[in-house]
Amino acid sequence: MLQSFFSLLSSGISAGFTHTRSPPTIPPPDKFCMGDNFRRWAADTSEYIQLLLASEQKRVLLSLLDGEARDIVRDEHILKDGVTEDVFERLRACLRERIHPVEHQYRFQSRIQLSGERLLNFVRELRRISEDAFPELTDGQREEKILEQIIVGTRAPKLRERFLGSPLHSVAAALKVANQVEDILGVLQRDREPNTAHPAPVHIQQQQQQKDVGHQPEDNHTISCHCALTDRTFTLPFTVQPNQSFEMALPEP
Repeated sequence: MLQSFFSLLSSGISAGFTHTRSPPTIPPPDKFCMGDNFRRWAADTSEYIQLLLASEQKRVLLSLLDGEARDIVRDEHILKDGVTEDVFERLRACLRERIHPVEHQYRFQSRIQLSGERLLNFVRELRRISEDAFPELTDGQREEKILEQIIVGTRAPKLRERFLGSPLHSVAAALKVANQVEDILGVLQRDREPNTAHPAPVHIQQQQQQKDVGHQPEDNHTISCHCALTDRTFTLPFTVQPNQSFEMALPEP
């Protein structure tokens, strides 16, 4: 009975037919805390709540805010009208630290390629900063800013030489060139590294062992022998010679 009741709550009626919406098959995002990466949380949460019924979205969205963040949203009445199209923009405005765009622009312009950093990672960071530095620009206009900063901020000598010698027309073109150059440099770097010793194949090792048996270094050894006639035990020295069997030196009587 109880199961039927919950099934009815999660059903939508359309054209005289009842359609039951299954619960989300993906795990819910982590709760947002002040200081977290809002952009990543908003992207994950937006995809998640779209799987829910409209009547459940407000409650679930509020449950994905933790502590101070939830208090701010309630005080600002962000969800008063439910989950609207601009809800994440309004959440972003009140949950992110208020920093003047000029400061973000300074971060963008001072961001250069780090030592050993691939250009792809450099571009990802520029794109993230550009959203805060140039919120009024379109995606295409921000890409132009990023392209300019790639030319200015690239520090890998080979890449910088290529970028300054041939004009770049897009970020995608810069990444294509970078992938080719970085892959080649990676191969050359491995070639410069000392060769790692590899064990010889098993049959080679066996052949070497057989040779070593007949090429043992000279050394003095002793062996104990018992004489049945005199009932005496002798310690006899012997010497191993290369490619020769050992010779025993019997003690003088």
